[in-house]
Amino acid sequence: MILSILSEKRLSHLNKPNNTYFRHCLLPLSFPYEYNPITVILPVKEIAKAYIPGENEGDISKRWLDSQIGKAVGKSKKNAFTIVMPPPNVTGALHLGHAITLTIEDILVRYQRMQGKDVLWLPGTDHAGIATQNVVEKQLLEKGLSREDLGRERFIQEVWKWKDIYHKRISEQVSRMGASCDWSREAFTLDTARSEAVNHTFVKLYKKGLIYRDTKLVNWCPRCQTVISDIEVEHREEEGNLYFIRYFVSATDRSVCISTTRPETMLGDVAVAVHPDDPRYKEFIGKELILPIVNRIIPVIADKRVDMKFGTGAVKITPAHDPLDAEIGRDHKLESIVVIGPHGRMTKHAGRRFKGLPLTEARKAVVKYLDDIGNLEKIVKHTHQVGHCSRCDSRIEPLESMQWFVKTKPLAEKALKSYKKGDFEFIPGRFEKEFTRWMEEIRDWCVSRQLWWGHQLPVWYCKKVPIWKDKRKQAKEGCQRVIVSEKEPKACPHCGNLSLVRDADVLDTWFSSGLWPFTTLGWPKNTKDFKTFYPNTVMETGYDIIFFWVARMIMLGLEMTGKAPFKKIYLHGLVRDEKGRKMSKSLGNGIDPLEMIEKYGTDALRLTLTVGSTPGNDLKFSESKIEGQRNFVNKLWNAARYTFLTLGKNPKPVAQATPHGLPDRWILSRYNRLVVEATEAFDRYAFGEAAAKIQDFVWHDFCDWYLELTKEKPNKKLLSYLLVNILRLSHPFIPFVTEKLWENFYPINPKSKAKPKLLALDKWPKGSKAKINLKVEEEMEVVLTIISQIRSVRSEMSVEPGRKIAAIVYAGKHEAFLKKQANEIKKLARLASLTVKKSGKEIENAVAKFEAGLEIYLPLAKLLDPKVEKKRLKNDLTEAQQYLSVIDKKLANEDFTSRAPQNIVDSEKAKKAEVEEKIRKIEERLKILG
Repeated sequence: MILSILSEKRLSHLNKPNNTYFRHCLLPLSFPYEYNPITVILPVKEIAKAYIPGENEGDISKRWLDSQIGKAVGKSKKNAFTIVMPPPNVTGALHLGHAITLTIEDILVRYQRMQGKDVLWLPGTDHAGIATQNVVEKQLLEKGLSREDLGRERFIQEVWKWKDIYHKRISEQVSRMGASCDWSREAFTLDTARSEAVNHTFVKLYKKGLIYRDTKLVNWCPRCQTVISDIEVEHREEEGNLYFIRYFVSATDRSVCISTTRPETMLGDVAVAVHPDDPRYKEFIGKELILPIVNRIIPVIADKRVDMKFGTGAVKITPAHDPLDAEIGRDHKLESIVVIGPHGRMTKHAGRRFKGLPLTEARKAVVKYLDDIGNLEKIVKHTHQVGHCSRCDSRIEPLESMQWFVKTKPLAEKALKSYKKGDFEFIPGRFEKEFTRWMEEIRDWCVSRQLWWGHQLPVWYCKKVPIWKDKRKQAKEGCQRVIVSEKEPKACPHCGNLSLVRDADVLDTWFSSGLWPFTTLGWPKNTKDFKTFYPNTVMETGYDIIFFWVARMIMLGLEMTGKAPFKKIYLHGLVRDEKGRKMSKSLGNGIDPLEMIEKYGTDALRLTLTVGSTPGNDLKFSESKIEGQRNFVNKLWNAARYTFLTLGKNPKPVAQATPHGLPDRWILSRYNRLVVEATEAFDRYAFGEAAAKIQDFVWHDFCDWYLELTKEKPNKKLLSYLLVNILRLSHPFIPFVTEKLWENFYPINPKSKAKPKLLALDKWPKGSKAKINLKVEEEMEVVLTIISQIRSVRSEMSVEPGRKIAAIVYAGKHEAFLKKQANEIKKLARLASLTVKKSGKEIENAVAKFEAGLEIYLPLAKLLDPKVEKKRLKNDLTEAQQYLSVIDKKLANEDFTSRAPQNIVDSEKAKKAEVEEKIRKIEERLKILG
């Protein structure tokens, strides 16, 4: 039977009720050429033929916001589910890193909300110290101004103006991703509440001796004139040189040849280091060398951290300008000589000849001088990693500087103890080892930055001012002590001096971000939100910032609140291009998620970022994948449209339905299996797996098979029941299209003041393992296999769609029930006749298929080409043999057979027997064909 839907306009001449479609059923007499038309009038609600995201997403977002679907109640700690959004930089535009974070978190909170939890997904933005300051400075530069021209106060005012504009932009982009967060609780890392909490934390840590000031080696950007964090250093390979320089042993003609990539820093050398086990240099250990150019006497020391395979195996030690050298220098109690200044020029300690030179000129000058005096052995081309500032692209200088540091070892010990107690866990678990290793090897954290935009240190210095006893003699000066206070002190608490100067530095952005899980809830005040929603249930972020952010949140959370800030840490992977490469401007492989939303819709983008993803693993991403997921969204829309047309006017959601035949019993079993398995996957945080299961059910079980099997006599109640629950199951992944389709069950009345019944606030379906019918599923699988195999042959043999053919099936144990389903198989496979037997002789001049223990013969003698048939069978044989090889490897793996549940192992053994039987039958068939 062919069904064609005629629009209301096309049949308006038929004086029928308004708002009505007509199903025009064409019943064949002598298919496919003659028809006997019968018109059945079904009043149904009109639904658009196609889903157009751009015409719907804005209205749906507004409806969610107006209905405050994300607003948490905060009454019961027991029922609370909390997740704080990793705050995107206020400078930023939405990129794929944001998109995957927002997608995963929104999937999670929509699911938990539908499970009845009081969900708090708290949004916010980060002030992004150096990034924001750089952007505003560039804008000032275009006007011929610098921040110094404005002064600190006016410059910060300009940044706040800029922040207000771009904060609105990033917030709107977050909403475009469908983020159902609680906007009433939105936070900003530099707002008043967060600033007070930051000051409180700094003072408390200082008083405990966990914050101190010292001169140490840091990452210094000569252009930005500030320390930057490790995550803000971009390392990339550069073509350079390896310089071999000869250092002579004092009072002898013997020498040691060192190798270095930075000859200009040799002016600050204080030693030469070799590995204690390196036989080339054993006799030199303890000797004194003459440092070329400077003529300073330096020792040869032994240290196991020296790489014997690099260069000559002898390395110069410059503690002031290399992190490893600084460690070696500290352990060997060597002095530190600073020869490069904060502006990237040589200092007075480099000597009169080189003082003031930029680094590139200094290098050339040093190399020329070494060559002139005969100490330059050779220069070799060398590729190595060079650090650059991620904000301005300047080369980073390791530089000694007086800075503020957090003493992290005591904090790390608490964090490790908490982890071992089971206070929190990582998803996936493999990151637990990396976390432990990093905590055990942790270094103190430099938290001061030489910027104006950020949390200014709550530190004051008692200024050096003369205080006179009388007109003739100076008695003393200001005490010069450091005052650390949450509030600005009016006078020095030690000497009463009124001349206090505040430290100009600001805190590392990661310091305020490290307090995010609890400052957003009102801490240090014991607020209702803090009592209800802390600790957070989950922290979701990328694995690339586990050390920069996650570890610091854990350390600070434990120290400041006495509790780990969250119970689970879900780490997603990086989004890469389809070749697995990191997306970058230089490769030209970046994809703008906002462009993809405009082109394909948010739902398609969200599905692409979910299906195929697993926790902690990188995801390959391409526009073609988004296009494929857009097709799925359209498939669901069309299936829903067909269902609503079938249900008629004012379709009602059905809570339960009675099955009528095998297809009904099968789809209900498959549905219950889906709900059970998808729910279990959600609870394991396997969102990609849950999405794939839902998608497979919708596309294949529901659309491809069930709707086709039942289109002549649809079970309307069951159709309604299935569609309602498909929308519920799909909603966390594709919220926009599902909410739009939900309107057909619960229409939106714009004139009504009552809140609309939204899918976003509906309940998650409940599946039942007891309703999973293995026998029904097995029987239906046999029916579908026969139909699929016959369709496959029809396509391969180019049998006309309208031509009916005969089929013979040797069904074995399935004979009885297949005879009952013969009519369904005939209709869907377009058969003139179907003969079902338990077994029989092989049929000559027929196409043969062997699947699931079945033998299917299609007598197509006129169309059968023995050569083509043999080729087809050989292809089937190859596929079967490859599949058998996969099963054999799995069963030969002791880890699998010993650890997997017995039912899984038994299932694999059954597959092996079935494939072996298929291979035997194909081989026999090939013998018959010669």
